[in-house]
Amino acid sequence: MKKIITWANAFLIAALFVSFSFYLVVPVSFSVPGFVSFSLTKIIVMAVILIYALKAVSGWKIAMPGAAIFVIITAFLGIISALFTEMRVENMKAAASFAAGTVIFAAVYDSLGEDPKIKKFAYAAIIAGGILEIAAAFFEYFAAARFDALFRIFRPSGTYDMILNVGHGNGLVHWDYDGILRVSGLLSNTNQLAAFLFVFLIFVGGVCSVKKLTGPALVAVLVLFAAGCQALVLTYSRAALVSLAAALILMTVLSFIYSPDGGQKKKVLLLTLVFALIMAWNMGCVKGVKNRFSDMSGGERANLQRAAVLMAGEQAGKSLLGVGYATYGRNIHNNPVYAIPGINQGMEALNTSPHSVYLSILLACGVTGLLSFIVFFIAVMIRLFRKTAAHSMEALAWLVILAGWAAMSLIGNELYAVEESAKFFAMAALAFYSGGKTTEQ
Repeated sequence: MKKIITWANAFLIAALFVSFSFYLVVPVSFSVPGFVSFSLTKIIVMAVILIYALKAVSGWKIAMPGAAIFVIITAFLGIISALFTEMRVENMKAAASFAAGTVIFAAVYDSLGEDPKIKKFAYAAIIAGGILEIAAAFFEYFAAARFDALFRIFRPSGTYDMILNVGHGNGLVHWDYDGILRVSGLLSNTNQLAAFLFVFLIFVGGVCSVKKLTGPALVAVLVLFAAGCQALVLTYSRAALVSLAAALILMTVLSFIYSPDGGQKKKVLLLTLVFALIMAWNMGCVKGVKNRFSDMSGGERANLQRAAVLMAGEQAGKSLLGVGYATYGRNIHNNPVYAIPGINQGMEALNTSPHSVYLSILLACGVTGLLSFIVFFIAVMIRLFRKTAAHSMEALAWLVILAGWAAMSLIGNELYAVEESAKFFAMAALAFYSGGKTTEQ
């Protein structure tokens, strides 16, 4: 029985990493309050949590990183905060999404220690998923209507039409910027694709640096990296592109400081140069990209974040608990104190997030919850930095990935959707595990 559970757990963890590269929608054919559809990732997350719970109650010795206690505190405060709000059920659903991610962190870390081969499979899933998403992004860019017709199962099909009667006649919505298509690939929106490609590109940079690639193999990796950079540009995600630029600069600096291998330094520098050339070409020749970066005021997103700061500030004066994630979504649409001009028109009526991980946690869990999450994140980064100082390019890549994620999270990312929460905490578990005892690269 124990062997069956071990195999099932390994299979589910592997399937979880595979599911991060697309958003496969599973339609719900019966009435479930609060759900239009389930995603494959959500179903796998539930199964992973169930297996981990079975292992815990069966008396198995399970690994629980000390750093996990801080995100558990954050999750606990989110649940307690939800219980003291008017929108108890809705806020509890949001808090549960974050809490599920914290369990995924512990479950993935435990599984990596139990079967190190899972890490190799997870890495392979990231590479394969990135290649799949790049191909899908270019297909979508050059043939959006045909893309929709073939890949409806990878989107929450019909959801937007059903809620707002908006869309493009087929139930799917492409996010446009000044009438220009923003690709989202096989994920549910363009920001999710941008976040995934960011991780993939830095990961490719790490693989390229560690492996002794020469000739055709090195050219193939550089072409893949360049294609990924261009796909990221086609998302028009300013946060992801600026974060990638900063991450590559950081990776270059750290590799020159801590890597004793001159070949590794040259490869990282070459990747940074490839990205710089692609951005220079797009900024100079592609009008949509140039216009996108000419307006960095944030507009609607800045308004959403100002409303979040105002709401959290008022709550902090009353209680250490949060106001509730769903409460924020209701207030920006209905409360005149926080309502944003145009928020109830067209696609803007779907906005329920402040588009900032830190503000989301502050709203859901209060100041104490946010501080607990920051302590967790710092603990992971310190562990990776120590391994980087011991000349590990793998740890350096994860250090840069998480640093970039932290930067993007100031004006983007999400931890109150199960899919995004599970993705971040699973990646954090991989990073934390990679930052352990020094092993051969």
